[in-house]
Amino acid sequence: MIDSSASVNASTLAAVERLASSVRVRRRVASTNLLVFGAGILAVGVGGILDDATAPQSGDSALVVPLALCLIWVVTSIRAHRSGVHGYRVGYAAVVGVSVVSLLFGLVPFSAVVGSVTLLGVGFLILGWRERSRPVWITAAVGIVIGSLTAGQSLRQAMGIADDSASNMLSTFLIAAFGVVVLAVGAWMFLAESREVKNLVG
Repeated sequence: MIDSSASVNASTLAAVERLASSVRVRRRVASTNLLVFGAGILAVGVGGILDDATAPQSGDSALVVPLALCLIWVVTSIRAHRSGVHGYRVGYAAVVGVSVVSLLFGLVPFSAVVGSVTLLGVGFLILGWRERSRPVWITAAVGIVIGSLTAGQSLRQAMGIADDSASNMLSTFLIAAFGVVVLAVGAWMFLAESREVKNLVG
C-alpha cells in the first residue's frame, strides 16, 4: 500500500514537473533571460571600450542594471499576455522595483565598487532560480564571478589584481566577450525552445 502510494506521488510529481517545463518552454524563459542578460553585459563592455577602457565597470554603467531588468519584465509580461501562458510569483516586478529604488540609495557608487555586471548577475540569478531555469542561473552565477574579477579598483586590489591600463583594457574586453557568449547561448536556447514548442504543438 505504501509502495503504491509512493509510486502515485512520484508519478504525480513527474507530471507536474513536465507541465512546468512545458510552460517554461512556451514562455521561452531561458532564451529571453539570456538574451537580455547578454545584451546588458555587452552594453557595459562596449561602454567601457568607448570610455577608452579606463574604468571597466564605471558607476554610470549601473544604469544598465535597472534598464535590463525592466526590459526582461516588459518582454515577459507582453509574451505572457499574448500567449496566455503566465509565470506566477516569479518576482520580476519585485526585482525591478528593488533595482529602480536602489538608484536613489547609492546603486551607482556601489556598482563602481562591486561591478555592474556583478549586480546584473545577481538580478538574473534570482530570476533564473525563481523560474527554475538552470541555464539562466548558472550563466548568471558565472557573470557574478566575471563581474567581481573585473570590478572597481578597491575590489580588484583586494583580490590581488593589478589596477593598470593593461588590466583595465583586458577586463573591458573580457566583459564584452562574455556578453557576446551569453547572447550566443541565448540564441541557441531560442532555437532549442522553438523545436520543443513545435513538438508540443505537433
